[in-house]
Amino acid sequence: MLIALMYHDVLAGTETSGFAGADADSYKLTGALFRSHLAAIGQTSGTKPLTATGRLLHSGDWAAHTRETRHRVLFTFDDGGISAYSLIADRLEEKGWRGCFFVTTDYIGRPGFLTKAHIRELHVRGHTIGAHSRSHPGRFADCGEQRLLAEWGGSAGALADIVGEAVLAASVPGGHYARRVAIAAEASGIRALFTSEPTVSLTQVGACTVIGRYAVKRQTSAAEAAAIAVGRELPRLRQYALWNAKKVLKLAFGPVYLKARKTFLASK
Repeated sequence: MLIALMYHDVLAGTETSGFAGADADSYKLTGALFRSHLAAIGQTSGTKPLTATGRLLHSGDWAAHTRETRHRVLFTFDDGGISAYSLIADRLEEKGWRGCFFVTTDYIGRPGFLTKAHIRELHVRGHTIGAHSRSHPGRFADCGEQRLLAEWGGSAGALADIVGEAVLAASVPGGHYARRVAIAAEASGIRALFTSEPTVSLTQVGACTVIGRYAVKRQTSAAEAAAIAVGRELPRLRQYALWNAKKVLKLAFGPVYLKARKTFLASK
């Protein structure tokens, strides 16, 4: 089974990393919590961390990992916050692991975000660099076809210029996915597209494999992260049920739901 974990930022202290706001903050872990996640996952006998190598991305043989006896765990990190370089990569490398860092390219070099030099070094160190759109639209699947192509192509192209090779992986900003998002990604050269849907099922859209992920938030304990990584059903089913409930609300109320969610998170 292939289990992809969706992280964002990890903070060692009071520094900033990635996007600001209550919604983004709900995905920011402390350094101590992140370290405990890695320790707990590393201690599970049924897991084996996976690196999204260029060979795997080119071959697209993700299904082979779903057939393995051990659960293959992929660590992914959205947005392109500076903590990818200042903290996360070091903690992964201490374990001999590597991550997938999905970068919002319009924010490269801004305060709290990776610079071109950081991205280039992470690539050299064996981490996967992927696209996360150019501008991180709030409702990505509502964008027109040309906008989708520009967001994917512009992001992947800018990153390819930095790392010196084609960028074949991407993740959907805001988790707002529809098949047309994958069609545009595939047309832009993306061969592995990660969503926010908590599932181990793979979907093929042309030459692009669509892969679900399990969200890790600041209230996610090390025990829960390890349970998901080892493939236990209960925590995965809880995420799936909650995700589908939110999906219904998003479809029914659209921007009203997003505004209400931001207001609720800001009040906590």
